[in-house]
Amino acid sequence: MAVWAAARPLAAFFSIDDVSDWAFNPFAWQLMFVLGIVCRLHPLSEAFHTSNTARWLVRAGLAAVLAFAAVKLFVLTQPLPGTYKQNLSVDRVINFLAILWLTTRLVRLGSIAWIAERLPAVVRVGRTGLVCFVTGTLVSLIVDTATPHAFHGVSGKLVALSGDLVAITAMLVIARGWSGWKGDSSRPAVTGAGCR
Repeated sequence: MAVWAAARPLAAFFSIDDVSDWAFNPFAWQLMFVLGIVCRLHPLSEAFHTSNTARWLVRAGLAAVLAFAAVKLFVLTQPLPGTYKQNLSVDRVINFLAILWLTTRLVRLGSIAWIAERLPAVVRVGRTGLVCFVTGTLVSLIVDTATPHAFHGVSGKLVALSGDLVAITAMLVIARGWSGWKGDSSRPAVTGAGCR
């Protein structure tokens, strides 16, 4: 938390702010990686998940996610300053935490397992995580570079959506190709939290 709070001066000290094409400040975004590690190593107890606090957090998380979506879609229609994303602004952290909490609840209810059983290609991407992470970075950069940024409004959103669809399709193809190359052509089984 302290590193995230001091991310801007640290970025300035290492001249990260001077690089216009630098997409994110690693001192700020390390907060997300640390939160992920903490959630994995110290999961919440079953007693907490069944408490009134947990149910209240579901309502608050759902309200936060819907509010952020509405603001993004209908109020802040113009691109925000790049420094907000680069330095991981507070509203992004809150939004990520709300989505994380709601996803956790869906996993516990078995909803994610139900979806995973019907989308084996997505499960395959998760099972080839490192390969898809590395190649996904390359695919993302290529798609972002090739996507024209001159469009605005509805046409701009359609162009951006098309780029996202190309990136998602590329990930599914890469995961399938890697699994085939490694000799794993079987349908991926769904195991883990939420499966019954």
